Amino acid sequence: MTFVPLVQSLRPKQMIKNLLVLAAPAAAGVLPEARSLWRTALAFIVFCLLSGGIYLVNDLRDAPLDRKHPTKRHRPIAAGELSPRIATLAAGGLLVGGLVLAALVNADLALLGALFVANSLIYSLWLKRVAVLDIVLISAGFVIRAVAGAVSVDIAISSWFLFVAMFGSLFLAASKRSSEIAALGIDSETRSVLEHYSASFLTQVQTIAVSLTLVGYTLWTTEHGNETGAGETWLALSIGPFLLGLLRYLLSASKGPVEAPESAIFEDPVLLGAVGLWGVLFLLGVG
Repeated sequence: MTFVPLVQSLRPKQMIKNLLVLAAPAAAGVLPEARSLWRTALAFIVFCLLSGGIYLVNDLRDAPLDRKHPTKRHRPIAAGELSPRIATLAAGGLLVGGLVLAALVNADLALLGALFVANSLIYSLWLKRVAVLDIVLISAGFVIRAVAGAVSVDIAISSWFLFVAMFGSLFLAASKRSSEIAALGIDSETRSVLEHYSASFLTQVQTIAVSLTLVGYTLWTTEHGNETGAGETWLALSIGPFLLGLLRYLLSASKGPVEAPESAIFEDPVLLGAVGLWGVLFLLGVG
C-alpha cells in the first residue's frame, strides 16, 4: 500500500520539532487563552504540512545516496516502496496546503511559512554540502518555527527569547553533525559535508552555542520575572533541569547518530526526566 510508506516518509516522529511554535505563546502566558491556543494549533499544523513536504523533496533528492546509508536505505523512496511520482505530487500538495492555511491565519505566518520553505529547499538542494552554511540553515529552520508561534498570536518577541532560540538551534545543528562524524566518520559517502568538518571544530561550536544558550535563558528568566512580578522563583529553578538537558543531549550526540532531538529525548530517561521537570517549572513560572 502507498499510504503507509507515504506517512513514514513524512517523519511523524520528527513533527515534535514543530512544537516550537508553542514556545513564544507559552512564555508570554497567552497559550491557555482559547483564541491563542487555536491559532497556535493551526501554526503547528502549518509547519507539519510544510516540513512533511520538505522531507519528501529531500528524500527524492537524496535517494541515490540514501541507498548507501546503513539506516537511511530503509526510507520508503530509497527502498522503492514509494514511487517518485506520488512523492512529488504529495510534496507539492503539502507545501501549497501549508502556505494556504498559514495565509488564513495571518499574513505574517504566511510570510514565515514561505521563508521556511525557501530556507529548507536551499538547504536540501544546494547548501547542505557547504560547511557552516549547512548548520546555519538548519538552525534557521528552528528559529523560524519559534518566531512563527509568536506572530500567529500577534505577540512581541523578547530579545532574550530570540537569543535562546538562535543559539539553542545552533547547538542542536552542530550536535547533529558531531553525532554523524562519530557514527560515520569524516569520509562518509552519504554525507559529503562531513569531510569539511573536524570533531574539534564542532566541539568548539557546541561549547559556544550551549554556553550562550544557557546565559540567554538565565537572562530571559530574570527579565520575565522582573516584568511580570510573578513566577520568578519557578523560572529560576528551571535553569537547573534546562542545563542538565543540554548536557545530556551533548553527551548523546558525542556517542553516535542523533538524527533528531526527539530520538535522543525518548531514548535517554535522564534527558526525558530533565525535559519533563523543566517543562513543569517553566509552566509554573509563566502561568
